[in-house]
Amino acid sequence: AAFLSALVGSDVASAAAHAAVAAIYDDRPYSQGIEASLLQ
Repeated sequence: AAFLSALVGSDVASAAAHAAVAAIYDDRPYSQGIEASLLQ
């Protein structure tokens, strides 16, 4: 996650990491929304 922090800022990387963890433990597609917002 260090390269993500350098690329987009630690706050965004942290939020993305938490969303990814949430997606692993939850069937709702959090990670797809995060990926879409980061790729815009």
